[in-house]
Amino acid sequence: MEASTIWSALTASVLAGAATLSTHFLAFSTEVVDLTGHVHDPLSLLLEVNVGGRTHIAAGLRHARSLITVPTRTLVVVTSDFEEGPPLGGLLAEVRALVTPAATSWGARVSTTPAGPATRPASPASS
Repeated sequence: MEASTIWSALTASVLAGAATLSTHFLAFSTEVVDLTGHVHDPLSLLLEVNVGGRTHIAAGLRHARSLITVPTRTLVVVTSDFEEGPPLGGLLAEVRALVTPAATSWGARVSTTPAGPATRPASPASS
């Protein structure tokens, strides 16, 4: 399972435990699945999530935007590789629509390659 999925599920579970917060969990690839009913149980949440496939981030943001009741008190966190399947214009329009009424957005980019030490190309030896 992707480390980002585990991080997202655990974070959602912690936030759901705060009585003053309303926490939603949406999973998306080509369709959006609302797994909010599972946020209080991270294991149940992880068992419901399928990782992989084509990504339609705009659809996820559109659904998230439909859940917002008080934009100035809203934080939308997107954990994705940000490789949008459909044309990019739809994603940009959804981001604009989300942040225009003052909702705060945070994108956590997930790398599709394993993390490792940064390397630099070897420089030619000087004589």
